[in-house]
Amino acid sequence: MTVVYVKFLSYFEAGGAVTSGIISVFTAANFSAALFAAFLSKKYGMRKVAMFGGVLSFAAFIASSLATGIVYLYISLGVFAGTSFGLVLMPTMVALGRYFKKRYVIASSLSLSGQGVGAFVMPPLCQYLLDRYGWRGTLLIFAPISANMCLAAALLRPIHLVSDEKSEANPDDRSPVVNDKGPESAAGIVNTIGEGPQELVDKPENSEDKPSHEEDANERIDKSRNRRYGFVSIFREVPLFGVLIVYFFLYSFGCSIVFTHFVDTAIRKGMGNVDAAFLLSIMGIVTCVVSIATGFLLDCCGVKTGRIYTHIFGVALFGVAAAVVPISTTYVMLVATSTFMGIGRGMFSALDPVVIKEVVGVQRMTEGFGITAFLCGLGFLTGPPLSGMLFSYYMFHTFGF
Repeated sequence: MTVVYVKFLSYFEAGGAVTSGIISVFTAANFSAALFAAFLSKKYGMRKVAMFGGVLSFAAFIASSLATGIVYLYISLGVFAGTSFGLVLMPTMVALGRYFKKRYVIASSLSLSGQGVGAFVMPPLCQYLLDRYGWRGTLLIFAPISANMCLAAALLRPIHLVSDEKSEANPDDRSPVVNDKGPESAAGIVNTIGEGPQELVDKPENSEDKPSHEEDANERIDKSRNRRYGFVSIFREVPLFGVLIVYFFLYSFGCSIVFTHFVDTAIRKGMGNVDAAFLLSIMGIVTCVVSIATGFLLDCCGVKTGRIYTHIFGVALFGVAAAVVPISTTYVMLVATSTFMGIGRGMFSALDPVVIKEVVGVQRMTEGFGITAFLCGLGFLTGPPLSGMLFSYYMFHTFGF
């Protein structure tokens, strides 16, 4: 999207603040859709929601290739394409957290390393397509590529955790705070043939375990309150969750500025279009390698503590490297900053779902991931336009960094 942003900027001549809003809306819709995807996944199942997201992305890219103005792209590419990716991302991450009791960190690292591979491959490919077919043809080609998400979504096999039944049988016996054993408390997995992990919620209890009439009535009341206020009660049950979402909002705000304006800043410093786009490829491949290495180190090598501190260190390293961009005057310096940003991004992107799961636990991961992703979307929505306005006002393209 960052490479296409440069073409949008020159084609529509709408200014940096307005044009960068397309990427802001796209990324914000991507993350914010996770909140709605969490609700839809509970009702219809993760597989159906993710497959619908793949179909929506196909239609959104085709519609975007016919755009006649910035407002059109705000809706087609920003809202609809961004929402489609969010409908795929949230069910996939939640399913991963439910599938793995052990080796979850390395599983998360391997799955999210695809972002690094995509960041390495897509910028030069996108630049080649833009030079050969223009931005309309490029978006048209992206449509069938994104439709492959439907095939991946078909692999989201519905499962039901034994701990789900335990929490339903004892709704007041919930773990209120984070502990090292919280995410690992799922004792086992029971296969189902239904459409979602919520199917056994209303399954009658065995007669030998059935509670008294009064307890059964209280249980139904608690279940009704959880269904109605589930997304709100997480703040009461997990006090650290409020701190977590503020942290994710702030780092998303900063990352959004880098991802949106890095290529344009390199071009303004005198670099060629291909060289500037390759900076994102460098960041992407470094992110991929570091993400997998982080997963192996923290999971397979027995390093069980310090996951949250590793995440914080990765965010800090990314921020320090981004702050060096304004004083980077040569291509070698930009490559170095891109490399260090890739190292930091690889450390924290691999641990995003892991940190959420450690804080809220597997039972609350759907709500936790949805709300956190929504706040990340707000960060990506406000960051690029604000930095674009600063550029338009001060005429200093590195001010946002």
